[in-house]
Amino acid sequence: MAMTSSYQAIVLLQIGNGLGQGCGWSASLKVLGAWFARKERGTVMAWWGTSYVLGGFLATVFATYAATQTYALPAMGWAAVSCFPP
Repeated sequence: MAMTSSYQAIVLLQIGNGLGQGCGWSASLKVLGAWFARKERGTVMAWWGTSYVLGGFLATVFATYAATQTYALPAMGWAAVSCFPP
């Protein structure tokens, strides 16, 4: 996404990203439900939910760091944060 220069391409890529990530949550619930016993599911889902929240937080910290560092990708500026997967 960082390499595109048109607004339409960025919007289209973000829609694809959202659709792809939106399918992941329900599939992961199904898999975790099948793998773990009913008595363990509460603990497993608590940790799984925490990983989503913690991952989002750490991604924001990393993106902010990548956007403010000029030595890593100096010519890209703010678009450098899109070089890494969300």
